[in-house]
Amino acid sequence: MRIELKGLAKSYQRNKVFKNLSWQLEKGKSYVVTGPNGSGKSTLLRLLCGLEKPTAGTIACYMGEDIIDPSCMRSSMGLVSPDLQFYGQLSPLENLVFFSALRGLDKGNDFLQRLLAKVQLREEMNRPLATFSSGMKQRFRLAFALLHEPVFLFLDEPFTNLDRAGKDMVNLIIGDQVSKGIVLMATNEPSEVERFGQDILQLAPGSMGPG
Repeated sequence: MRIELKGLAKSYQRNKVFKNLSWQLEKGKSYVVTGPNGSGKSTLLRLLCGLEKPTAGTIACYMGEDIIDPSCMRSSMGLVSPDLQFYGQLSPLENLVFFSALRGLDKGNDFLQRLLAKVQLREEMNRPLATFSSGMKQRFRLAFALLHEPVFLFLDEPFTNLDRAGKDMVNLIIGDQVSKGIVLMATNEPSEVERFGQDILQLAPGSMGPG
């Protein structure tokens, strides 16, 4: 299993985020994309998840030599992003029940409670999300990303606002996900780049790919 980016480019009107970006991501590895603010790290993750379309180039996922249908590819992806918004008046459990039904997933209450326990929110699962701290909301974003048991996990600054216990939890989840598929993290933190970057993509504004 692998994801191939070929000649990828993204622009917003006259603003060229990056161009001619080619990269290959393979199962069983963790990848890091890094670079200054505005270099396109978050944009790249959104492109991979199908939330935006590239200006040029292609993104393809292969199972052996067979290309996976884009809709199947997207259904196998999980994203942790600060842009994700949920229903603050609902609890974590209620949010997961709602989004599980919306996606047509057959996830029972036991599975959802185990998922919340995995991100250390089991004791808070009935509190409204609006009452959560920033770190607790970040934990919930991770639970949401894992709801459909993805093969590809894309993480945009996943350690933001987390305490030591939360960071240890993310480390365990990344290790588990790498054994199942592919993990790609966007970060500027040198220690995270060193720890998780089995392969590193360095972006700069208007970047032409790996530097």
